[in-house]
Amino acid sequence: MTMKKINFVFMLLVAVSFSAIAQDVQETTLSINKTDVRGFSVTVGTIDTKTVESAVIQKFEKEMALKSSKESGFKTFINQKVAAFGPDNYDVYAKVAQEGPKKAKKTVLQFAVTKGNLNAVTAESDPEVYVNIRNFLTEFSNYIISHDLSVKIAAQEAVVQKLIEEQNSMTTDKEKLQKQIEEVDKKISNKETEIKKAQGALDVLKKGN
Repeated sequence: MTMKKINFVFMLLVAVSFSAIAQDVQETTLSINKTDVRGFSVTVGTIDTKTVESAVIQKFEKEMALKSSKESGFKTFINQKVAAFGPDNYDVYAKVAQEGPKKAKKTVLQFAVTKGNLNAVTAESDPEVYVNIRNFLTEFSNYIISHDLSVKIAAQEAVVQKLIEEQNSMTTDKEKLQKQIEEVDKKISNKETEIKKAQGALDVLKKGN
């Protein structure tokens, strides 16, 4: 066994150990520009597709500073260095879809890494990079779960904030109403005083008759 194969076996074992944490990274064949390309699918349960897409943007564009484009329905990062994979420039293809029966659909990230001309990185062509990609995707599946939680927390915080603002608005309206009631009570009191004076004057006039 050559040193390259030994290294590959070792790294594959490492990748398998990571898979024990998230057994959702599978090899698959993707259709990119009507060409069959070997890649991966990462199942992330029932997480909303928009959340997974935003996780891709957050990770690749904001954190890794990669420039994206669109190609054949995939978000692509063409001819760019990805240190997590290896030292070369790579073409990265990512697409979020739903798969499975209508009542039990799962959200899946379709993912492929090529070295130009849709020549996919595989265990045979570049075992070290292949294992690095699998490890990255395993970690990224956990990243997606964490991102989903952050999105849900942010959404719930927005709900709470809106309720607080509505409550504050109601409190302000209540204070205004209370002030109006106080003003009306004062006017009523003043009217009672006027009525007593007017009634007194009337009583005097009646006694004069």
